[in-house]
Amino acid sequence: MPAEDVGAILARLEGEPYVFQEVIDPGHEPIKAVEYLGNAAVTEFGYPHRLATAIEAGDLASLAAIGREGDWLPDERAVVFVDNHDNQRGHVGGGVLMHRDDHYALGLTFMLAWPYGTPSLMSSFTFENGDQGPPSVAEEGWRTLPVHGEAGLGCLAEGAYDDHGWVCEHRWPLVTEMVAFRQAMGEAPVSHWQEAGASRIAFARGEHGFVALNRGEAAWQAELATGLPAGEYCHLLDDCATRVSVDDEGRAAVSVPVDGILVLRADRQAP
Repeated sequence: MPAEDVGAILARLEGEPYVFQEVIDPGHEPIKAVEYLGNAAVTEFGYPHRLATAIEAGDLASLAAIGREGDWLPDERAVVFVDNHDNQRGHVGGGVLMHRDDHYALGLTFMLAWPYGTPSLMSSFTFENGDQGPPSVAEEGWRTLPVHGEAGLGCLAEGAYDDHGWVCEHRWPLVTEMVAFRQAMGEAPVSHWQEAGASRIAFARGEHGFVALNRGEAAWQAELATGLPAGEYCHLLDDCATRVSVDDEGRAAVSVPVDGILVLRADRQAP
């Protein structure tokens, strides 16, 4: 649909609804996402492939450029995502992370911690091929089985993707914690960017939060600048099993496991 026609429809809306437009533009399509920026937010289809490529290659350091170089959509107009219903299934070029991939947690954590665009989350069902529909009952005209209610299937346990059912990524503890993290960061800028080779990165969000990601072949043990006030903090993603002490200069000795994550919030000090 031409951008002007979309704009004419949106102009008739009352109130101030949040609107975004799905424009499939991974960089080689004749229809360009920038044509629709004057109407509302637009999906940034370059984001999931760039994120997956960097994480799978262990080149986390290159993520510092996301949203800051080249032809990225403007921050205030970009809708970003790790995966969606199309590229999960190999459509639109594929090459993305999804719920059954080992490094999906790294992708979700980075997206929700990095201040670029408006994040969009998937809530999936498992499938064996791209044409497969949701959990359903063939004998009842392929009635879709609900997640909730007395007849609901519920959500699969994380990692149980060999079964056919609802994945419910939006309910994962990592996702709920990282959504809360993003909300708590507000407009705090990225600070204290740190690298240990290409495969290990850490950064702060002003004085409000700190994130470290490790795609190296061994645990990352280092003293890092967190930007946080002095205190003892809980790692948000393991029920405070990991505690980190930050000194008066905002530095902390940390150990981030292989393919692991460390996330701290200034307002979540250890009890």
